[in-house]
Amino acid sequence: MSKPAKDLCVSCQLCCSGGFFPEVRIHRAEARRLEQHVPGICSGSETALPQPCIALHPREGCTIYHLRPDGCRKFTCSLLHRLKRGEVSWSSAIETVEKARDLRAEADYGSEEAAEGARDLFKRLVRREFTGR
Repeated sequence: MSKPAKDLCVSCQLCCSGGFFPEVRIHRAEARRLEQHVPGICSGSETALPQPCIALHPREGCTIYHLRPDGCRKFTCSLLHRLKRGEVSWSSAIETVEKARDLRAEADYGSEEAAEGARDLFKRLVRREFTGR
């Protein structure tokens, strides 16, 4: 039996870490609510939540999950869609997430030459597996 699809999000968190897009569009009311709980989370913006999100804890995940804005609540990556439809297995989905995380780490912390190649591979993997863009 495979794990529930929602566990993929908890295992991945690339969308919150800035791996997919630079910001999440939010409503002004959401910005005010978020700022009350996490001052500075919106970096002065009333319409965007910059990524990586400062509410993302490396081990605990989203620390404002119960308050997350609609843009976060409604986002489902294409890998999760395929997992839910049975087009990809749990183990294959986790392998894809791990590969993306490894490439992201290499892009962020590798030597200049390795980082450049990893950034390109990461972008292609995200486009192909996660965002479909």
